[in-house]
Amino acid sequence: MNRLFCSSLVLAFAVASAVPSAAQEEKKGTNTAAPEAAAKATATPEAEAVQRLALAHGLIHYGRKNKVPEALVTAARMLADTSTTDLKDKPTRGEAPKDAKVNDKPKPEADNSPKALLEEAKALSGQNESIVKLANAVEIKRGATGGPKKTVDTVKGLDTDTFRIKFNGGEIAKVAISGDGDTRLDLYIYDENGNLVTSQVGPGDDALASWLPKWTGVFVIKVVNRGLVSNRYMLATN
Repeated sequence: MNRLFCSSLVLAFAVASAVPSAAQEEKKGTNTAAPEAAAKATATPEAEAVQRLALAHGLIHYGRKNKVPEALVTAARMLADTSTTDLKDKPTRGEAPKDAKVNDKPKPEADNSPKALLEEAKALSGQNESIVKLANAVEIKRGATGGPKKTVDTVKGLDTDTFRIKFNGGEIAKVAISGDGDTRLDLYIYDENGNLVTSQVGPGDDALASWLPKWTGVFVIKVVNRGLVSNRYMLATN
């Protein structure tokens, strides 16, 4: 009887020990689901909001570059309808090559608030009656809470900003960046094991990355400035 009990105890211990090992083996892999699984997953409202923010900032760039006030009005409406919270995670800085001729002179910050964009659209149109009417119809909500996390920061020329942000397993993860237009910004996402999950490389400084984590874990987000001057950018994530 004692021998049987001991044998059962050893077997139970072996089975119990095998479970953590299997989990550890899984976490050594890449923390991203197959494209088929990601395609079937439903994005959370926060993830969808990150995509709207990316589109809005793309419209801002397009409107300013091509002098299209309607694009600025549309961007203002999208931003006004999307509440955000401050991203608490702060980036760590890299170092530009010592022999690089980098110009990090401070630059004026563009005001991309809905109110400022509407006024900019009116001025760009020469106070065109239809544009003014369109802009005045945009409702700017106050006091909204929740939504995706957002921050505005500056990455120096030929430098890298690195964020470490936790995402939930089984939920679509999205990260958007939008720069000031002066340099190219590349976006790289790595999991906790150092595996490259996804990347968005040039040619401009707008990027939207999306993936489906297998398990809840910390991801490393790198914003790489390929130019010789600093770039002030928005980063949003669910």
